[in-house]
Amino acid sequence: MNNYLSLFSIIWRYINYYGGPTQTPTYSSFSRRTIDSSLRTTVNVCFGISGNHPGFLAEFEVALKSVLLNAPLQSDLSIHILADSDAYIAVGAILYQTGLNGTLWRNSITIQTYNVAPYLENWTNEIKQLNTDMDFGKHTIGAYFRLYMHRVLPNSIGHILYMDTDIVIMANLDNLWGNIDRDAVFQWGEDLCDGFVILNLPKLDTVWDMARRCDLAAIANSTGRSMDDQLIFVAINYTFPDVVAVLPEEWAIAVAAGAWMHASDIVDYRPKVGMFHFNGGGSSKEEYWKGEFVTGLADTWGVGAYYYVKLPWTWAKFIGESMKGDGNGNPLIIHHN
Repeated sequence: MNNYLSLFSIIWRYINYYGGPTQTPTYSSFSRRTIDSSLRTTVNVCFGISGNHPGFLAEFEVALKSVLLNAPLQSDLSIHILADSDAYIAVGAILYQTGLNGTLWRNSITIQTYNVAPYLENWTNEIKQLNTDMDFGKHTIGAYFRLYMHRVLPNSIGHILYMDTDIVIMANLDNLWGNIDRDAVFQWGEDLCDGFVILNLPKLDTVWDMARRCDLAAIANSTGRSMDDQLIFVAINYTFPDVVAVLPEEWAIAVAAGAWMHASDIVDYRPKVGMFHFNGGGSSKEEYWKGEFVTGLADTWGVGAYYYVKLPWTWAKFIGESMKGDGNGNPLIIHHN
């Protein structure tokens, strides 16, 4: 796997810096001005990725596909990927393979990667200062990246959707953005899962301030939750409920949080579906669609997963091109160094 990624890293750098024989170089290192210069409303989506396990990366690719095919019709779209060193190389290889750069879409779309490796030691120490028992075993350090987006991204972004890789978007993101509570620090589903959460980026520092005032150990004991990234959000939800808002149920469908009981009547249970969270987490890094939640239920919520899993990028890119209408469209731009 590492040799495979190293080869793609070499190819990437050759094309990026020397142009290559057939492709005009359009990739570049990230610049905050690239994001800040947009005069249009922009929907922002973020992934946090650590390591280079093939299953985890396959999930990311499927999730990315679902985001792009549900890009907002009324706004531009910016996708941000926070990655450690291994993930940064791996994601670069994936983005190159997709052939997305320069493809035409209805509105402006940018995909921007950020290598956060230089920050990890300080971030890890800060997390342990909350409680020395904070868990880094069940999930990687990447699970905590959502708590540090404001340290990397410009606050001018405002609201941003953080989503785990084991999620697929099923409806247009315009609908989700129309349901944002602009005053909340964060907004999530009633099942209290931070795998799909709207964060108010300029207020994200207050999450840390509130977390330091919470008794994390006591809340973990009373709720039966692990000492992990999600506990921080849960503790704030219980201790400072006024700063938290709830997403509409169609934008908070987690298979492990009750939906599994409605496998035979999922349409009645959720007649409107904005996303599916397949909860492939835990210690497993294998693709969630190999698990029983999907393989045994391919004709219910598995329909959504398999559509994006099986859909080739060539078809996905044509779908994107077909949505641009009679205009010239806007080229999707990838910023990766």
